Amino acid sequence: MKLPLKWKERTFQVDSNLFEIDYDVSYSDVVKAYNDKTYVNRAIIDIASVIFTTVSDTNTIKIQFTDNSYTISKELLEREFSVSSFEELINGEVWKEKVSKKLESNEFINKTFKLFKVKKVSKNKL
Repeated sequence: MKLPLKWKERTFQVDSNLFEIDYDVSYSDVVKAYNDKTYVNRAIIDIASVIFTTVSDTNTIKIQFTDNSYTISKELLEREFSVSSFEELINGEVWKEKVSKKLESNEFINKTFKLFKVKKVSKNKL
């Protein structure tokens, strides 16, 4: 519950190696609420990083809003953070060095967010 983007209700589901977070609001409404698209994108990357670090059997994370879903694999995000495994990041000092510092860079946020697979959400799935 300490993850960012707490503005609206969200649910969590784990199915096989997929960890899914569902928001009952659109991505565009979240951006409007925070008035900062970069912050929202940073938060999505941060959420994925925290889950990959704390839920070891998760290989894919899907963050779904009512308009779009954003999916990324553990392998892809590990490569972007230059770590061989998210287990390396359990140590707080390593987390600060490998993740927190990079999340301060808007350039890193923009580049990394493009790695997420974006898919329109079907109204039937809501």
